[in-house]
Amino acid sequence: MIRLLTVLLVVVISGCSNDFDKTCEFFTELSGHPDIEQMSSNDKHLFIIEKMDSLNDGDAKAAWQAIAYAVPEEKYSLFQQVAIESGAGDDWNCPQMESLAPLIKPETYSQNDRDSLDAIGVTREKDADFEAKKSTLPVL
Repeated sequence: MIRLLTVLLVVVISGCSNDFDKTCEFFTELSGHPDIEQMSSNDKHLFIIEKMDSLNDGDAKAAWQAIAYAVPEEKYSLFQQVAIESGAGDDWNCPQMESLAPLIKPETYSQNDRDSLDAIGVTREKDADFEAKKSTLPVL
């Protein structure tokens, strides 16, 4: 029984660290992309996100999704810290991610985009009337 638990633990830890290594591979692939010089910061972000969609939900995927909007210079060290704490190894590193992560920035909405959303009737959280919504929900 203990042997089985040990094997399962090793498999789980290997799976977690493997996702961090796969994420590094995605950055290696991006660094060798023939159009990398023409890609916008958001295009690079979308490239990584599309690749990460192939991963199971786990620490590596969640970490990058959370870190994508962090201060550019801190993205790599934050991701590396999560990798190490998740069992990927005390010496986990990814030089390609270290050089590219600060250059990747997801697009944010401009004021014009916000005005367009208002024009089609999108309700922002700050304007939502949650109490009105509660009264229309069925009680179970």
